[in-house]
Amino acid sequence: MQYKGTTKNIREIGEELGVATLVEGEVQRVGDRVRIRAQLIDARADEHVWSEQYERQLTDVFAIQSDIAQRVAAGLRATLTDAEREAIQQKPTDNLEAHEYYVSAIELSERSELEEDWRLALRLTEKAVELDPRFAQAWALQSELHTLLYVFRWDRSEERLAKAKSAAFEAFELRAGLGEAHRALGVYYFLGFWDYEPALDQFSLALKRTPNDARTWYFIARVQERQGRWQESVDSYTKAVELNPRAAAPVASLADSYALHFEEKAWLYLEWQGSTEKARAELEEQSLVVGSVEDRPIGYRWQPFIELFERDYSAALERLSLASLDNFESWAFYFVPKALLYAQVYGLMGQSERELAYYDSARAILETELEENTEDHRLHGSLGIAYAGLGRRDDAIREAKLGVELMPVERRAWEGTYRVEDLARVYVMVGEYDAGIDQLDYLLSIPGEISVPLLRIDPTWDSLRGHPRFQAMLAKYE
Repeated sequence: MQYKGTTKNIREIGEELGVATLVEGEVQRVGDRVRIRAQLIDARADEHVWSEQYERQLTDVFAIQSDIAQRVAAGLRATLTDAEREAIQQKPTDNLEAHEYYVSAIELSERSELEEDWRLALRLTEKAVELDPRFAQAWALQSELHTLLYVFRWDRSEERLAKAKSAAFEAFELRAGLGEAHRALGVYYFLGFWDYEPALDQFSLALKRTPNDARTWYFIARVQERQGRWQESVDSYTKAVELNPRAAAPVASLADSYALHFEEKAWLYLEWQGSTEKARAELEEQSLVVGSVEDRPIGYRWQPFIELFERDYSAALERLSLASLDNFESWAFYFVPKALLYAQVYGLMGQSERELAYYDSARAILETELEENTEDHRLHGSLGIAYAGLGRRDDAIREAKLGVELMPVERRAWEGTYRVEDLARVYVMVGEYDAGIDQLDYLLSIPGEISVPLLRIDPTWDSLRGHPRFQAMLAKYE
């Protein structure tokens, strides 16, 4: 659609898209009839390979789609496997209204990660299967959406996971070997239980049926990322983006992998060079493009405010007060009450009374959250820090260790490093410096977001500055 009305010629468009052949056409709908013109064009020679016009009842649209797919394949001299030919010839549903609900659900689920969009997409799949209970692809997508609502903590009930499993098996029951059903079951194993091998097995089966399914490649990349298979993950994300450049999640995840998206780019200057000046300049430039950064806090692993690294604590407090969020939260990485950040800043300022008051406020918030989410590793890590701030040594170490046990690096290579850093911080706060340095040394030895330049400027580690082992560690990894 971006070339609608363009003055560019076929060769230029082919070069821009990086393709040798283009499918081009137009669709007109009049009442219950549809007129479709489709043609296959050799972009390099600007010559037609094949063209056809169709004028049919709207109910024949799937048959037209199948015919176009087979004619294009023939024009490209492509050899279709039996599975591919079967997939092309099978109609997903006889109910066009159900199909429209399904397509809309895909669009919603791929363009955002907002709760309201995913809940609406789920309702659309429910409408689709109400209209056609035998619509297998709609059941499969419904399964994925149930799992996503569960993993993003919008509904952590066992009932939600049970619905995900039931919908996936309903899809299998209706169409054995359906690629989308294998993908949905893989998502269920992966995000429902963090069980990687059965998830990858299902994704592999999905690719045998639909080898160019961008969504499957995206989920494969996410598993590889959590296994610490970084280059494979980047390759899989890249494949997903190439196959479907309009889907937001693969592009954003690929950006995460390269650590070059908005705030990440600013904090790279801190991790790479320890440069608050360059980080500040980057954030200021971003604010001109996307507005205020106050309500887009990044992980508190780096601390939300550059002023903290510059030891300008009054400015840090002022910046913190501008953020309207009470809790800085990422579904996979951290849950940090604003009170916990206030406590740290006041502690660095030597205002112990306010420091203790805010640590206690953070404690109350986190303990309440844990009543509903006892297995949330993020909460245990932050609660350990709050307890350490209150002088509750044993409780602090217990909670921080529990966070590590619930989210070990061996299980999820990226998220797990956050809990190890929580444990390091707790050890340092309660005066067990050698134990804290052990954890930091481990973090520096593996891929992650802790770096020597960052450790040098972060006041969190000021009590280690004179420790010989800390200095030796920095020199070792410089």
